[in-house]
Amino acid sequence: MLSICCQFGEGWVKCSEIDKYGLSRALKLGAARALKNLAAGSSEQIILDGSFNYIPKKYTNSSALVGGDNLVPIISTASIHAKVTRDRYMIALAKKHARYGFDSHVGYGTKAHMLALQRYGALKYVHRHSFLPVANLSGA
Repeated sequence: MLSICCQFGEGWVKCSEIDKYGLSRALKLGAARALKNLAAGSSEQIILDGSFNYIPKKYTNSSALVGGDNLVPIISTASIHAKVTRDRYMIALAKKHARYGFDSHVGYGTKAHMLALQRYGALKYVHRHSFLPVANLSGA
């Protein structure tokens, strides 16, 4: 009997790393961290959602699939896990920085979030200072 096991890993990247390296390199860094956390072997099948394969070249059986979260159940599951995990992180962050309202907009560029940025400025370890709305703030 053939059994198939599916796993997904987390690869967190700091805002400062995105600012320093740019989004493409930060995505590669996150993918490498996720695979390290999984202890993935170089020949295991790895599927990413999207149009670009950010997996390090040593993983020879990897691919990117546009719309993968709608086509492959484990990608759908990983997408949900990522969103729930990030939302929980943002809600916890709201306890430290209540005036930003992270518990309601969870970091998305809503009107409330943009108003909080204008009113209170960007947080050094929370906001991407290379993101244009943040970069345009005075003192960012």
